[in-house]
Amino acid sequence: MRTLAAIVVMLVLAGCGFHLRTAREDRVPARFAALHVTMPGSGLRYPQIVLVVSRMLQDHGATVLPGKAPLPTVELLNETLVPVVVTINSNGGAAAYLLDYSVSFVLKNAQGRTLLGPGVARVQREYNLNPLNILAMAREERYLENRMRRSAARQIVARLIAFRHHPAPSSPEVPLPPAPFATRHAH
Repeated sequence: MRTLAAIVVMLVLAGCGFHLRTAREDRVPARFAALHVTMPGSGLRYPQIVLVVSRMLQDHGATVLPGKAPLPTVELLNETLVPVVVTINSNGGAAAYLLDYSVSFVLKNAQGRTLLGPGVARVQREYNLNPLNILAMAREERYLENRMRRSAARQIVARLIAFRHHPAPSSPEVPLPPAPFATRHAH
């Protein structure tokens, strides 16, 4: 009876278009198996977002190399974190913020020609203030910023993985695949 139920569930899921991800579908396309990740305008040697995107690409089968060798490059152009007041307390101060984090990026081939992008990975989180516990608020804000950075990196890697379905470019530019979604979580 269990076997029959399992078969029925599999048929229903297959019929509605649901398919389990295979390890192969979750990997960076072979033509980007070795690449660079840079952030030219940051002024830092290793900005945090570069490290996060690099680690995530490695988790999905890419080899991220330093240096100037002619390889495809994920260029992170701009990283912003903008707090927007969404709630005001009875004293007229901010009671809650919406943190809006975004990273713009492009994917370039080994010759420097843009293949993908420019695109933007955006994440929003709500952040409630507790004026009685300032130290905990600072820690929580850093924690949220790190989580938002990881979510944005996941979006960038997902777009790179989705790029596998586009043919190797013969034209100067291939349009950016649609973003999986912008993440917004209440905290």
